[in-house]
Amino acid sequence: MKRIVALFAFCLLQAVQVSAQDDTNSERPRRQRGGFGGPIELGPNDKQTHPDPPGDIVDKREDVPHGKLEMIEYESKTVGTTRKMNIYTPPGYSEEKKYPVLYLLHGIGGDETEWQRFASPNLLLDNLIADGKAVPMIVVMPNGRAQKNDRAEGNIMDSAPAFAVFENDLLDDVIPA
Repeated sequence: MKRIVALFAFCLLQAVQVSAQDDTNSERPRRQRGGFGGPIELGPNDKQTHPDPPGDIVDKREDVPHGKLEMIEYESKTVGTTRKMNIYTPPGYSEEKKYPVLYLLHGIGGDETEWQRFASPNLLLDNLIADGKAVPMIVVMPNGRAQKNDRAEGNIMDSAPAFAVFENDLLDDVIPA
């Protein structure tokens, strides 16, 4: 299982690099982030340690079943408000079955939509599951900015204390949801 999660994380990171270099896909909106999200450039002494992922790893393939990506709301007792998170459920999802859960957390300037805008984790998982390279799993993409106004706006350092509160939000409110 650890190997599958590691493979998924590696593919996801590589997919971010590929998707950042390819702005021809207009399916998901993109935004410039002050130098973030651009292509990775190696310096003269740097060496690439991993091969580039296949170019179609995050393409929507019509020949594979697709999971469901859904924005849900949950009550956060930690923050004292209704919050949002994105949930991916695999193709053929059944509430009767137990699935492993992967929690994808964004960087300090992001929110619950960060992964969809830059990496298409739902398409990546659909493809990996169809190819037998990942087991069906639930993926939870919460917002780490645990405060009443949790939008990714303004000076991100003003929200730094909210990221510390997120640990309790995750453990007490997100995981039980």
